[in-house]
Amino acid sequence: MLHRKVNKYVIFTLVLLAVNVIELFMVGRYIAIIDVSNRSLLDHKTLLILLNNKLSNKDSNTASEHLDHMINVVSPHSFKLINKPKVSCYHSELVICVLSKRNHFHTRRTIRETWGSYAYDRRNNASLIFFIGSEITSTTLLDSDQPMVDAESNIFGDILQEEYIDSYNNLSLKTVSVLKWVTFQCPKSKFILKSDDDMFINVPFLVRKLREIEHRLPQFVMGSVRYHEKPNRQKSSKIYTPYSVYKEDEFPPFTAGPTYAMTTKTAKLLYQTTLQLPLFRLEDVYVTGFCAQKANVSLVNNAHFLEGKHDASGCLFRNQISGEGFTTEEIIQIYKELNDENSDCD
Repeated sequence: MLHRKVNKYVIFTLVLLAVNVIELFMVGRYIAIIDVSNRSLLDHKTLLILLNNKLSNKDSNTASEHLDHMINVVSPHSFKLINKPKVSCYHSELVICVLSKRNHFHTRRTIRETWGSYAYDRRNNASLIFFIGSEITSTTLLDSDQPMVDAESNIFGDILQEEYIDSYNNLSLKTVSVLKWVTFQCPKSKFILKSDDDMFINVPFLVRKLREIEHRLPQFVMGSVRYHEKPNRQKSSKIYTPYSVYKEDEFPPFTAGPTYAMTTKTAKLLYQTTLQLPLFRLEDVYVTGFCAQKANVSLVNNAHFLEGKHDASGCLFRNQISGEGFTTEEIIQIYKELNDENSDCD
């Protein structure tokens, strides 16, 4: 297994070098390693019909009964697919969905080699998918990293890239793409993890907690729940929310954005709800606050989802689910310590 993984990265490195050399001689021409033509998504109205059929488990003859819902579609997610995952998540127990920036090649490699490698053990029945956006249209060929993204996608088959600008302001779009992909491509899966790419996740511990809750609560979002959070009214703030967008004094309860988990049933409900609610820039507030509230989805607070900066210690994460803000070196360090049977954690 290790030999095969090393070979993949050797091939990937050689491809990246080849792409960079070719680009120097091919100014004005786009070099793509895989064919991304004809990958447009289904029309959002068709998706809504299919979604309702899947949720209600009725045959296609009942689709017309749901046409009235279409007038409520205010936020269609109909972006073109640039790169599509090859990995199957149809029957996965856990679908690990990592929100990553387009040029975070080393970070994705680190996740594949550490906590994301949980998906490579067939006994775990899990899938790993990275979700990314596209670069601005004015990007020149020499400045573009799209050929490298295409190469990475072609080799690992675990990237979903859509045609919206990869930016902080579009994180809600990226999370909706997670919900949409899970709804239609992972319909028989059980649990979903949504995570940023600077996180460390103790995946086995997470799965145990999800199994415990799922027996008594089939539809839920689990994470670090925030209550009575007030909108930030400072224009200079990254999370600024003007009164013209949201006038209430408090947000509804929501789970903190770096990572949270849910059942696939919940993901389907939340995706359907995103079609009917205007998009909101703060993705955690939008998906696990506004949409969860409208869909009557329960939020489960779990103190094992750590917030803020913590030590990069494998011993710490033996009894924790997640931690945020780690460098790739720290993620590797935590993973090694966590899986070292000789580590002294007393």
